[in-house]
Amino acid sequence: MHFIHFALFFFFQLSNTQTTEAQTVQTEPDLSMTKISEEQQQHILIDDEIEKSPESLDLSASEKKLKLKKIYHFFVIEALKKRIELSKLLSQEKKAKEDELTMIRYGKKFKCSICQKVTKRFSEHMMHHPNVKKYICPLCKKSFSHSWTIKRHLEKFHTI
Repeated sequence: MHFIHFALFFFFQLSNTQTTEAQTVQTEPDLSMTKISEEQQQHILIDDEIEKSPESLDLSASEKKLKLKKIYHFFVIEALKKRIELSKLLSQEKKAKEDELTMIRYGKKFKCSICQKVTKRFSEHMMHHPNVKKYICPLCKKSFSHSWTIKRHLEKFHTI
């Protein structure tokens, strides 16, 4: 019986030492480039280029300008990528908003998802809802929902 307790105790101690060794191995930082994103890799490469100042002093002026242009172009390209991502997000939001204003077709008629009204002329109907104004005055940038209202506005306020 004592032997079984001793064997279990010994086994428990052995497994404890193995887990602590495994834990120390896991806590060491992974310095490989595999876990770093491409953008971070580019920044590291640029930092390495900047740190090579003794070698860069030996470069001619044109080579220095070329390196600076490469660095500048990298940052410009990154800014453009971020701008494109933002525009994609905005277009997705716009599409989602347009989907709210979609129409349900009933034969030759359409049903408005906002007010549930069924009409033949959906685009004209949408002009009755707030914030849907497609006619804009070229002079004062005021928006109108109907063409006749902008004509009246131009005659009254801009004397055309």
